[in-house]
Amino acid sequence: MSGTDIQRRLEAFLGQPAVARALREVQDRLPDGAAVYLVGGAIRNLAIEAIHGYRPPIKDLDLFIDRVDDERLLSKRLFPEGAEITDLGGIRWRPEGCPYELDLCLMKEFVVLAKLKLSPTLENLLSTLDFTMNTLVFDLKQHRLLQKNALRDIRQRLVAFNTRVFYTPLAVCYRCLLLRHKTGFVFSKAVYRFLRREVDIDTLEATRQLLRVRQGKALARQILNDYDRVCTSRDYAQYRAGAGVDG
Repeated sequence: MSGTDIQRRLEAFLGQPAVARALREVQDRLPDGAAVYLVGGAIRNLAIEAIHGYRPPIKDLDLFIDRVDDERLLSKRLFPEGAEITDLGGIRWRPEGCPYELDLCLMKEFVVLAKLKLSPTLENLLSTLDFTMNTLVFDLKQHRLLQKNALRDIRQRLVAFNTRVFYTPLAVCYRCLLLRHKTGFVFSKAVYRFLRREVDIDTLEATRQLLRVRQGKALARQILNDYDRVCTSRDYAQYRAGAGVDG
């Protein structure tokens, strides 16, 4: 399955009437010249479907916006219909009739780029996304699909780091475990070592509490079983064997 095939599948998904209408509405509310990029989750899940034949649920579309001057563009002034602030520094908006929430973030207000004091460029965004499987970007105006090593690691069913410059240990621990649960993939050796050696008791407890709050107690326990499997394995090879992967 090539990038071209995945782009074709993505464009069919975005062409659904309710989705296309919501994306047009976003672009109509932005100034001329603004660039809008769909990043990560939705494209990743469509790629998983194309390559492996199953698709994790798509709940939202992550949109990054560039080439704008007004710092207040993503305020309730522009998107007043129930928009709420997100952890990434943007807003979450549910357009009427759209089955998906839209997470909108100005590139220059993305919390990771701001923390690292990096210029708000597409190249820097791609370099700071946490996992390789999320380094899929679709330029909505240019109809162009970009990716780093996303498709390689999706084919190998790996939850692998794209960067080791983490926003917080809690955030990366939480997302490691959640992505493993969502995708059914296995941890790369680097992620395995991070969870086994670098997650302290306080971070683990904070992750457990965050999972309970956001996912519910039953699902949190199920997700944390993957952490237990890492910690009880003798080495990486045994972990992979226990996770149903040979070699």
